[in-house]
Amino acid sequence: MPVRIPPEILERIPFNIDPFTPIRPWWPVFWKVCPQRILMVCDGLDFSTGGFGLNEVVSNVLKTWVPGYRVPQVTTANRHLGEVADIQGFRFDVAPPAPHKAFGFANYDQLWLIGSASAGSGLSLSDAELQRIADFMDAGGGVFATGDHADLGAALCGRIPRVRSMRSWFNAAEQPAEPWAPVAPNGGNADRIDTLTPGDDAFFTFNDQSDTHPQRIHVRYFENLATPVAYDYQPHPLMQRQDGRPILHFPDHPHEGVCVEPANHALNYQFTGAARPEYPSAGVSKPYVIATGFSGGGYVTDVGKPAVNPRCFGLVSAYDGHLVSVGRVACDSTWHHWININLDGAGSGGRSGFYVGGVRTPEYANEICQYYRNLVAWLAPTRIRWCHAILDLLDLRFAYPLFEEWRQPPGPPDFRELLAMGRQVVAAAKAAGLPDAEVRFASALAGLLGKNASLPLQSLVSPWAGAEERRADLPAAELRLVLLGAAMHTVWELAPASSGEMARLTEKSANALRDKILKTLGKTLPAALQTYVKGVHQRIESSAKSLSVIESLLR
Repeated sequence: MPVRIPPEILERIPFNIDPFTPIRPWWPVFWKVCPQRILMVCDGLDFSTGGFGLNEVVSNVLKTWVPGYRVPQVTTANRHLGEVADIQGFRFDVAPPAPHKAFGFANYDQLWLIGSASAGSGLSLSDAELQRIADFMDAGGGVFATGDHADLGAALCGRIPRVRSMRSWFNAAEQPAEPWAPVAPNGGNADRIDTLTPGDDAFFTFNDQSDTHPQRIHVRYFENLATPVAYDYQPHPLMQRQDGRPILHFPDHPHEGVCVEPANHALNYQFTGAARPEYPSAGVSKPYVIATGFSGGGYVTDVGKPAVNPRCFGLVSAYDGHLVSVGRVACDSTWHHWININLDGAGSGGRSGFYVGGVRTPEYANEICQYYRNLVAWLAPTRIRWCHAILDLLDLRFAYPLFEEWRQPPGPPDFRELLAMGRQVVAAAKAAGLPDAEVRFASALAGLLGKNASLPLQSLVSPWAGAEERRADLPAAELRLVLLGAAMHTVWELAPASSGEMARLTEKSANALRDKILKTLGKTLPAALQTYVKGVHQRIESSAKSLSVIESLLR
């Protein structure tokens, strides 16, 4: 019989959780350590339960705990007065009323923008506001942005650095003199982006967007240099299910926008400060379209939209700014992937969205909701990624199979021991519902080595780094395993000796333990890299001797 979370613990958990969820005693403490703070801003939509509200995503997904997910602190804001939001009449350069805090990297970790106002609405951001957002991004803050067809969303998002060139925001007449991205698709003619999937009949109707049938999407696979001679591929972290498989379904809609890969990586931007590069060191990191949709809907019978000219389009774009010491960015083709009418059917006149009998469909529960949660994790600033990686390793220390199978070497581990320990960490992480742990942990750990060392190292362990930085002769998977093995070796040395001691951690002692582990890793990771280099050299020498023997036989 499931055990209920004790009421005295449950009442202190600041998010939605099933009271019969099995949790470890230290999790409520870990949830308070390095929390993520997300500011979500609208300029026409709201956060209500209505059809064009975002309550389903915010309350029932982002603020609801599931295993493997860290619930963020979400503050909602609306540019208008009188709308459903925590902050009304929001401006980026004006401090909101207490208890809410002014916008900036000191107070928020991520900024999510759901824009619906058009370029000519009079609601466009001022240069002062754009400068505040640019400063936030260049300090390391993560940004997500979306609009809809045509120029819906241009007022809020259309001039923001990186965002402006990773998605189409403007109609032809509104394009700047030197366009940042192609013209946005319209919402009415045969060239619109229509992903509508027919419902339970053979016809295309507008409310088919509110039924249980999602659109089929296609993810981009990135080459993962596992060994010098063996390759494998994986989707971007934003497009992975919790079991590691690709996300293949999204909500559908009869007129979406388009995400793009910038044609010009040499752009600069300037508002009230000095000019800055849009994409620093573009050869190291540049934006990619990481998921593609297909516009092939038929004619929409009830609103007079013609059949479309079939084509593929960019559904989601992503930029890993951490590889060049700025924040990460993601864009989505439409907020119809996010609002209630598409998810729970609110305002559709009787449809129930992706719910059947009050239960989420598999595509919604396992794929679409996971995409939302992936954004929370992936857009996190570097310091949050470090902290979460350490907390996850501490948790895995007491998880099966590590707590039974781990054998801590008496001295510094050698190359083979580091590889074996790294494989154990990856296996334990997958068992705990963290399929992307190998790359996620390794890139976070690489960031601990100081800017001069960490940026090139992150490029080596990351499958989506710029192709110019990748080395086909480097066994990248082994490098990641060495980092993970060395990190767990350090965690094992410093962690409490038993789960009982772990359960007695307080928020203060957990923070102190995290800081101690981070400081120690600053010494043990470079030593592990030296072991890695030595091991690879020894392998090369051994291979050379074996090759010389074979060559002598062929003479």
